[in-house]
Amino acid sequence: MDASIIGRAGKPYEVTIEADRIKAFAKALQDANRLFSDDSGGTLYAPPTFPTTFGFPIDLLSELNIDFLRLLHGEQEYVYFKPIKAGDTLVCTSRIADVSEKEGKTGPMKLVVLETEARDKHTNEPVVISKATLIIRG
Repeated sequence: MDASIIGRAGKPYEVTIEADRIKAFAKALQDANRLFSDDSGGTLYAPPTFPTTFGFPIDLLSELNIDFLRLLHGEQEYVYFKPIKAGDTLVCTSRIADVSEKEGKTGPMKLVVLETEARDKHTNEPVVISKATLIIRG
């Protein structure tokens, strides 16, 4: 795996944001913020780390011949353009943003930065960009 894979993209996939999933996620985080747990007032918003539940583009990762038994999820960051709320349908597109190698305590590691952009299905406006660092132990 080398720099030639930078820019490679997976197939777009849709994620529909369901109120029950937001509530379950907030409960798992033990976050009692009413924005994430009480939709009696109208709009139910997703917690900031909710995009973690969108999953990974298995098609893209499979193309890279990654041994999933050696894969660790490292760092995660988000850039928001607008809040995610129940009822939204997002179209997510992932791409390889960077590849590097480091020496770890147990040997060489490959680091793959996976960037996923989620856009509103109806307006095509960007909602969130997620960057995940994947660590592949040697």
